[in-house]
Amino acid sequence: MFALGIVTPETLSIDQRPVAERILLMMDEIHRLTAHQRRLLVEHVIEARSRVGVWIAERFEALNTEELLAPGATSGRDRESPIEIEWYWRKHHERFEKHVMRIADRRVKASTETEIASFRSCLEDNLNGPEWEPIFNKASEEIAVRVRNRAGDATLFQDWILACERSDGIPSERAIAWRSLEILIERELNRPQKGLFDEMTPLDESELQDTSDSRLRQAAELFLAREFNLPYFYGPERIARLASLNIAQFLSLGGMNFEEVLAAELLNPSSQGKISARRQQELMKKAALALWNDIPKNVHHGRELRAFLDSVGKFSAWYTYRPTAPNDPGVGGTRGARKKRNLPRLTVTLILEWAGAHRRRTGQWPRHLSGPIPEAPGETWLGVEMALRQGIRGLRTRSTLFRMLQKYRNAKASG
Repeated sequence: MFALGIVTPETLSIDQRPVAERILLMMDEIHRLTAHQRRLLVEHVIEARSRVGVWIAERFEALNTEELLAPGATSGRDRESPIEIEWYWRKHHERFEKHVMRIADRRVKASTETEIASFRSCLEDNLNGPEWEPIFNKASEEIAVRVRNRAGDATLFQDWILACERSDGIPSERAIAWRSLEILIERELNRPQKGLFDEMTPLDESELQDTSDSRLRQAAELFLAREFNLPYFYGPERIARLASLNIAQFLSLGGMNFEEVLAAELLNPSSQGKISARRQQELMKKAALALWNDIPKNVHHGRELRAFLDSVGKFSAWYTYRPTAPNDPGVGGTRGARKKRNLPRLTVTLILEWAGAHRRRTGQWPRHLSGPIPEAPGETWLGVEMALRQGIRGLRTRSTLFRMLQKYRNAKASG
């Protein structure tokens, strides 16, 4: 903090030339401090009134009740309220996805364990392979029958149906087109206010194009996935959406997929280093289940919160899958403050002891999705993985469970 008084544009120079007109001191991850340390830091920055700009970045869990519920009540904030980065990303989904993809690509390129050039190349991002064609052909046939039966003998949707019948795209596109049409017909039939001649005037193909958009397509894909047991949560864009516009969550989810690629290459060096869409969804579901099971012990009033979220989830599922698809398919989030400061510290020695016990018990080294740790009630291997990745809970060097076991135990991916 002493530097706030002496670091100025005049004191920083090269060959007696100033290197910058303004200086900004950026402090990141302040939430890792104790409440007392954080309070002293903020008070000192406010009292110093330095000419140096100060940026303090922290997670919401570091804010007390007053700061959360009454933004601006604490004097000294030039902005008078926290800048919520996630709110910015909500208005710019595409920018968030591009941003996290650049971060992921840099981490992939920095890895010395693979020759993969980009994170996107690790993930299957479509269902156009021959193994999916029979499923989509079956879906198109079944949905086409339903659409014709729903439309009946009326001429209202005749042009729309003919347009779908003439479609000559790949099987997945035809199935999505038929499912989109089924949703549009349901919306039209359930429209509350219709004109006097609406039911007498056929809807032409141009109106079908006007009513089709990316949200309708996403809804059709989601409905197809549910009905025909197809993966939906796969590909870099949807993994980014699953992160709920949180970069740390994206890195955790993306890291799981990348570790899977490294393990596959270790077992089979001739592999193409790409994770299938179905495997991606399995990893995402396992990660979500692990986090769900951790809510009672990691969040204040966790059991009550999980019961509430369960009710919200059931209602959301019912609403999302209504025939008219009224909800924009995506990822919604409800934030709970994790009781991070109550978590015990971790050490490399302790983690290796747990890993050794796991190997003696199962014959394999643990992975991030190996579940609870019997030797440490309340701990899970996913929690250990996240602590290693973020360098928290006493772990100073960022790593992963896979790399730690390789380094200290010469572990192989096959166990």
